[in-house]
Amino acid sequence: PVAGLDLTGGGRLDDHSEFGSQSTYRGTVSYLLPQTALRMHGSMGTGFKAPTFGDLFFPGFANPDLNPETSVGFDAGLEARLLNGRGRLDATYFRTDYDDLISYDVTTFRAENINKANVQGIELTGSMAVLTDLQVGASYTYTDSEDEQTGDPLPRRPEHRATLTTTYSPTARVSGTAALVLVNDRIDSDGQPMDNYERVDLTVEYALNRHVYPYVRVENLLDQDYEEVNGFSSPGFTGIGGVRAVW
Repeated sequence: PVAGLDLTGGGRLDDHSEFGSQSTYRGTVSYLLPQTALRMHGSMGTGFKAPTFGDLFFPGFANPDLNPETSVGFDAGLEARLLNGRGRLDATYFRTDYDDLISYDVTTFRAENINKANVQGIELTGSMAVLTDLQVGASYTYTDSEDEQTGDPLPRRPEHRATLTTTYSPTARVSGTAALVLVNDRIDSDGQPMDNYERVDLTVEYALNRHVYPYVRVENLLDQDYEEVNGFSSPGFTGIGGVRAVW
């Protein structure tokens, strides 16, 4: 064994009644550099996605000629621990190449295969324990996607996405998290630009004991009017209550 080195690997075999057998795999590596607070990490894997029942048979939407989607992708990054572990920064490059990517086309009003496509980009994340009971975090993802036949970006994949979070825990049992999500630069499958949007979510959780955590979550706190998909409004101010169980 090598100190600071962790490896994982796995495989899967899908036997689909319509599209036959397909094997996929995924492996990861993580290495803590000696005498530093730096960690190198990466992964590589393949994917297989058969068309859904709706993709193939839903009236007015279905495309019975769809092929299954396959992909191969990898990521590589570097994480740094700062201020005796109170802070963390991470930068990761990623890329995935697709064959027969399944995508909804608003010009034909049905699911279609994109012969060859790729998605690549950079993700930056960071977090900091500002105080014992206060932690802040941020993430930013730049995504460059391409339909390799047309050279156009892939639909509904934002070029820029950022999240800012603040978590406050006034007691050992109570914690609250506020999150601001920003999404910019998307197009639909007809090439038309989609609106940018911002959304604020809020979650408050109470630890009843070590296993039971009742919570209240508010999505779209400021009741913003935005669309994830052109022509379909997303829910406004929404309140949700529940219980999270850990065993």
